[in-house]
Amino acid sequence: MIIKIVCAGENHFSKLYQPDENEYIIGVDGGIKVLRDNNVKIDLAVGDFDSIDESEVKASQVILLNKIKDQSDLAVALQAATQIEHQKIIIYNATGNRLDHFYSAILELVRYIKYNIEIVNLDNKIYVKKGYFEIPKSNYKYVSFFAFEDTYITLAGFKYPLDNYFLTKSDPLCLSNEIVSNIGRVYSQKPIIVIESK
Repeated sequence: MIIKIVCAGENHFSKLYQPDENEYIIGVDGGIKVLRDNNVKIDLAVGDFDSIDESEVKASQVILLNKIKDQSDLAVALQAATQIEHQKIIIYNATGNRLDHFYSAILELVRYIKYNIEIVNLDNKIYVKKGYFEIPKSNYKYVSFFAFEDTYITLAGFKYPLDNYFLTKSDPLCLSNEIVSNIGRVYSQKPIIVIESK
């Protein structure tokens, strides 16, 4: 199953969304309106509904949140999503003008690193990984890596390879690398933020 979470940030959903036979759709507050406007059935609606009227919420299940709370609507949606068996979680409309919400969404990726979660918009795919992993060459031209904690990182198959380089969380060295073979191979001792960009 692929879980698709739609938020209320910069709206790229209609240009990115491709229906999957086995998908579970979560609308997060204002993202509910996006889904409704695109005629996509909502399995779960989450939010305090400060950006949509509660009477407009049509979903199989609803989690209504207090407007005074210690977690974002997306954080609660991810808690629910990670309880459902899935292969991948895709988050739409989590980027945009509210950089505080965007940074909070990235922190959620770190929190749920063992789940296969990515944030997407028209030009970027963002996820968090650690250990050994591969990135296939694709229509994303650039790949950037940022340490969430100081870590040793190795890159092979990239324009700028690294061998056990100590990447600190304040070091931007790994900005805008490129995959030059069919697959980029990465090893990071600790979690790193990966941003693939067109």
